[in-house]
Amino acid sequence: MVGSAGLTAHFCLTRAFRIADATLVVPIDFLRLPLIAVVGMIFYGEPLELSIMLGAAVIFAGTYYSIRRESRRLGKPGTDHGL
Repeated sequence: MVGSAGLTAHFCLTRAFRIADATLVVPIDFLRLPLIAVVGMIFYGEPLELSIMLGAAVIFAGTYYSIRRESRRLGKPGTDHGL
């Protein structure tokens, strides 16, 4: 069951990258961390710690910044990047 869910998740992520730009897909993908923390709190009684949410925010912000910066660098008019 876990293997099927993992395979399906990878298939869906690959499909999302084909359809949409990485600047949209990756930040949404990183929302998994806080959502899973909430699921753990509700179903397993795990404490919802501020450090988890802060860590998720740092990961999200860093990844989003990196992808936006790269997409702007590649999108500058008048530059040839061999594409």
